[in-house]
Amino acid sequence: QLFLTDEGETTAEQVRDLFQVLEKAFAANVPDPEALTVTLKQVLKALQ
Repeated sequence: QLFLTDEGETTAEQVRDLFQVLEKAFAANVPDPEALTVTLKQVLKALQ
């Protein structure tokens, strides 16, 4: 299990939502994909 906190289920759901948002953004040819990558790295770091 990646998420072992009491709120792990909620966290996992939020992560799935985040990835869906990122997928849509990339699919829409976001002008600054680098910014999305940086944001994603920050989110993943915060979840550790």
